[in-house]
Amino acid sequence: MSVIDTGRPLAALLALLVLAPLTSQAEPGPGMHGPGKRGGHSMLAGADSDGDGMISRDEARQAHQSRLAQIDANGDGVIGFDEMQAFRQAEREQRQRAHFARLDADGDGKVTVAELDAMAEQRFARMDRNGDGLISADERRGQRKQGQRRMRD
Repeated sequence: MSVIDTGRPLAALLALLVLAPLTSQAEPGPGMHGPGKRGGHSMLAGADSDGDGMISRDEARQAHQSRLAQIDANGDGVIGFDEMQAFRQAEREQRQRAHFARLDADGDGKVTVAELDAMAEQRFARMDRNGDGLISADERRGQRKQGQRRMRD
């Protein structure tokens, strides 16, 4: 598969769009992320074809080619704007569906105020580390740091 070289800026942009998921922390999209998985771990697990916990250059190349093939919907070896746009739209829709599914606690296809309230209570309790009913600045900082660690891991 090849991409028509119409200049280095376009080639660099396409490379970034195609390779970024290997290191991104985005929610799942079509391709290498597993359903319901978040972050780079599920993507990296998908690229680790021999399951050894490491990604070789060949595995990274294979993952890259697989992603290009998904984007190049008509298989002509050229990625057009429409193909890139359709691929990104499909990724966005899959992320939205996964997010909705996490909100829909009982899985009935609807999100009720009660489900949202329960989720908000759980989030508050998780942030209120000492259980005093207040979220201090230290607890907020701790939550941010924890979120940053999750994004890195």
